[in-house]
Amino acid sequence: MPLSVDSRRAGDLTILTCRGRLVEGAESNTLRTHLDDALAQCPRLVLHLGGIDFMDSSGLGLLARYLIRARDAHGNLKLCAVSAKFDEVLKTTKLGTIFETYESEAAAIAAFDQPASTG
Repeated sequence: MPLSVDSRRAGDLTILTCRGRLVEGAESNTLRTHLDDALAQCPRLVLHLGGIDFMDSSGLGLLARYLIRARDAHGNLKLCAVSAKFDEVLKTTKLGTIFETYESEAAAIAAFDQPASTG
């Protein structure tokens, strides 16, 4: 199933809801275009991944690059509705230590209003 991305604003956040496969090629280009457009508006992004049924290493790399770009622009990219399989990939690759993941879109949105932890 090709990747589809729905984008909407919620205050000063952009929420991108993804469905399908996030793999190298047209699918990655689709998400890249949506992320570029969203970052041009505001660097505070929520990526809803509940509809992603497969992601390859290029998709994972794309997410990591845009996390860095959002943070460099004084924003953030938060992930929500991550499948158990993808959560395991994040843990295995140690990327779970850099991505903030939330069970729901509402929790990811609310996290933008929480003070940053000081460790």
